Amino acid sequence: MTFFVGLPAPVTTYDGLVPPYYELVPIKQRHLTLLYFGDLSEHEIARVKEVLRSVTREEKPLKLAFRGLVALPSSSRPKHLAIRVVETAGLSSLRESLRQLLAELEKDRYAEFKPHVTIASTRRKTTLDLLASVEKAIKRSLSIKETLVVDRVALYKAEKGVVEPLGTYVLSGLP
Repeated sequence: MTFFVGLPAPVTTYDGLVPPYYELVPIKQRHLTLLYFGDLSEHEIARVKEVLRSVTREEKPLKLAFRGLVALPSSSRPKHLAIRVVETAGLSSLRESLRQLLAELEKDRYAEFKPHVTIASTRRKTTLDLLASVEKAIKRSLSIKETLVVDRVALYKAEKGVVEPLGTYVLSGLP
């Protein structure tokens, strides 16, 4: 079981481009990860929830813009398809606020933050056919842009491939 803080991101515009052999991530599980924690104790979960309640009173809703699909972890091993976030008004500020307050719990696995929303995954081995279909989907996706106003942040639990929020907090921006 792992825990992370993320933004709910029910983006569906790119679903029709997902090639065969990929399974769509259920819309309620789609999110943009801000901080990854790994396993947490009950005490640590309570701490994260307390910080989220505090921070969301100060942070305003975010406007995110998405453009194009990307293969993860790489174009030569496309196990996942994700939507690239290209505009992130306020996202860096929110993430940095959370990082400062929860630094002792964060176990970020990536050196560079590349915001994205995973929409599909496959267990199929990489073949030339799979690579060609992914390349075609990525090229077609570059002409599509979607924006989303995100007014919530959540503490998520992931277990056995299922992601569910443990607590959702409204970004109100109130003094």
